Amino acid sequence: MKKRTAMIRARTEPSLKKKAEKILHELGISASDAINIFYNQIVIHEGIPFDVSLAKDDR
Repeated sequence: MKKRTAMIRARTEPSLKKKAEKILHELGISASDAINIFYNQIVIHEGIPFDVSLAKDDR
């Protein structure tokens, strides 16, 4: 039985996408794999798995 999947759509800058996909290719990881890893980390951490804050200069 095939596992069901859900579609995620997101927009990003083309240069960022190209750079990230190059690194993922070198790691042997697809963009879908990377997104699944990120989502799993969100679930494990019950939030973003890294600090998200304003730079001190922006305050």
